[in-house]
Amino acid sequence: MLYFWGFENFNTWLFIFSIPQLLLFYNIATTIPVRNELSICYANKEFSKLKKIFNNSLITTTLNILLLIILFIVFLFLSKNNQIISENIYSISILFISTIISLLCGIFYVAISYKGNLSRYLNVEFKIDILIPIFVPLTGIITNNIFYASVVYLLLVILKFFLLFRNIKDKNITLIPNISYIKINVIKDIYKKSLGFNLELISMIIRNSGLIFILGLSNKLIFVGLISTAKTMFQHFPIRISNILNNSLMIQFSSFYKNNKFDKKIRKFFFNSLLIILIFLFLFLSISYFFGLFIYDVWTNKNYNLTITLLLLIILDTIFYILGNFLIIHKKAINKYFKISLFELLINIFTFVIVFFFASEISIDKLYSIIVLSSFFIFVVKAFNAIFSIYIKKKVIIN
Repeated sequence: MLYFWGFENFNTWLFIFSIPQLLLFYNIATTIPVRNELSICYANKEFSKLKKIFNNSLITTTLNILLLIILFIVFLFLSKNNQIISENIYSISILFISTIISLLCGIFYVAISYKGNLSRYLNVEFKIDILIPIFVPLTGIITNNIFYASVVYLLLVILKFFLLFRNIKDKNITLIPNISYIKINVIKDIYKKSLGFNLELISMIIRNSGLIFILGLSNKLIFVGLISTAKTMFQHFPIRISNILNNSLMIQFSSFYKNNKFDKKIRKFFFNSLLIILIFLFLFLSISYFFGLFIYDVWTNKNYNLTITLLLLIILDTIFYILGNFLIIHKKAINKYFKISLFELLINIFTFVIVFFFASEISIDKLYSIIVLSSFFIFVVKAFNAIFSIYIKKKVIIN
């Protein structure tokens, strides 16, 4: 995209693309916790409870979307004097609609994956992920207009929606909406069990878009492009791969949870899974360190000056995040990790408050060093927590 669009349009696109993601800060994430509950019900053959949870999750998704629409209207009103936002208001609105449709796709994700088969969902997602970096940049060649790029992005998200819908219909998924299952107490329970995931979602949004948004507000669009492109290659891509692995593992961890406790097999499974993650991280570190700068320069056509220092900082940040995320996977699998998510959120908020105040005072390398230090601290806490809960404490589960 950078090659076709040039500096200004590309950096502006990155900035406005981060806005709908930041609005998800207020969204109540229920997709993964609902999937976990369905997996536990399926493993315990509680099929009536399974259908009840799924139907009530449709209500929570609807409420989430209504809340997001209200927040978007408020955001537009408060940002009407910002030049970049006012000039790209239609593009931002289209990207927001894409975000809403993506939330609806979460319903299909739950219905397809709770039995442990992620391949059907990932097959559709993989196809769309290939089409987006092909067709969106093509608009740069044809029109050099961000608005048309946002339209193309919306059309591809709509395509994903219909492909997932057809997939469910063709496979005769047994989860069919039924209003008789809807109960207020079940909806409350879904929200309660989603608290940890919501705090994690907020932390993730702050991590992924916080620095970019701060740099954009400071009119440092050159650094917006530098950080966005570097994190796309050396952070978002490996994290996406690890998340696919974690989601598969999480379903297995959920199946180990019976009669309110984990099966003893969890220790061996946890250790074997950790070895897979460590091998993946070793390959990622080796390739990134020895070939990262060369690949990055080819990809960006040397339009950004990525230093070896900043590259290593991003790599370290990525490693700490991926390892830390895996180390609490057993708690995520049963929707019981509120305290550690709250801790992570508070550390991330504190970190980016510091970054905000120093954004115009110190170099980008030093700014990112602050972020890496906080990532390391969070990782250490998660590591001690995992060792204590799985290998020291006799009862594996910590409420």
